[in-house]
Amino acid sequence: MVGYFIFALVIIIPFLALLSYFLKKKGYSKNSLFFAGIAYIASGLPLLFSWFLIFGLILIAFGGLLIFLSRYRLALAWQIFIILTLPIASLALWFHSESSRNIFLIPENYRGRVLIVHGCKDGSPREFEGRYRIYRIPANGILKSKFDFAGSSFDHLHSRFFYVKQDTGERLPILEQSDDGKTDDLQIQGLWSLQLQSNGETPIDFIVDKKGQDLQDYQKERFDEFQKAMDDCSTQ
Repeated sequence: MVGYFIFALVIIIPFLALLSYFLKKKGYSKNSLFFAGIAYIASGLPLLFSWFLIFGLILIAFGGLLIFLSRYRLALAWQIFIILTLPIASLALWFHSESSRNIFLIPENYRGRVLIVHGCKDGSPREFEGRYRIYRIPANGILKSKFDFAGSSFDHLHSRFFYVKQDTGERLPILEQSDDGKTDDLQIQGLWSLQLQSNGETPIDFIVDKKGQDLQDYQKERFDEFQKAMDDCSTQ
């Protein structure tokens, strides 16, 4: 969906707007705003019959506004600015709300619950590997980080989990829970958020263990410890 939305806004609409400019030079009376408005409406119509109805309505409404404004004689620079307002705003919002890409480095043979507490002034420094955040999980499974939680949800597709050998630093991949029937392999399970932290941030919480655990009551004796870690996180 994001790909369609960006393609429609950034490629199709500016292209048709420029096309209208050249058509106008050949005698067509409608300005760029009119043709761009038609393009917005055409891009939004298919979305009315999908789960992305709201995006379709936004495109159609903005297209109607452009057609209305096309009645006025505006300089070409202003027309281009108005046409690109929605694409630029949409891209800025998308980048701002994009979930982070994550690499979780877990001590070799660790088995238990992992909690990452975000936005801690006294947390571990921000660390990157390319576009990926690095979360180095300590031996007790609780990491306080200076990172803020990014986006509105956890990005499973772009998150990687590794055991790290203490002597060599070699990374051994850990897979997320699957339905392949295997129960002996240690897996990442129960990726969720316990609740909001006292500083308003969102923690990351998951379990490293064999398949088939009772995720709700897993290591229940440590619940107070995890809650305390979230409550004690001093804000930046």
